[in-house]
Amino acid sequence: MMETEFEEEKPSIPQRPTGLTVLLILSFIGSGYQAFSYGLFFLMYDFIQTSPIIAEMLQSIKGAPEAFGKIMSGGKYFFLTNFFCFSGSLLGAIMIWNVKRIGFHIYAIAQIILLILPLLFIGRDMIGLGNILLTITFILLYASFYKRMGIKLW
Repeated sequence: MMETEFEEEKPSIPQRPTGLTVLLILSFIGSGYQAFSYGLFFLMYDFIQTSPIIAEMLQSIKGAPEAFGKIMSGGKYFFLTNFFCFSGSLLGAIMIWNVKRIGFHIYAIAQIILLILPLLFIGRDMIGLGNILLTITFILLYASFYKRMGIKLW
């Protein structure tokens, strides 16, 4: 077929590496599940606090009543803010999927806020080294993939 002067070249869209696709799928699962869970806990907070059935179930699990009590001590709005941050993290991952640079920044900010929220709502003993390492690892992996795709982050 002959090219005419009216044909336009389509802009080149960077290809998403397979490793980035896997990382994004993990983020979709993790952030989506967490957003759903925290949203549900926010909506059902009063019921969960007063339900004798839940109290009975927790008694059957060693250490559960104390851990559950500590998390619930953050209050209803702890769950709401976590819902919004995990939703932001999910939104950032969706934007990264669509090769939008701002998605990385939204994802990273949401994840960093998620590390700070337990400190603000519950106390210093609620932050775990595992959460910090996982957050840093994911942010650095996203940053490395973006460098490979030729998009400058900073």
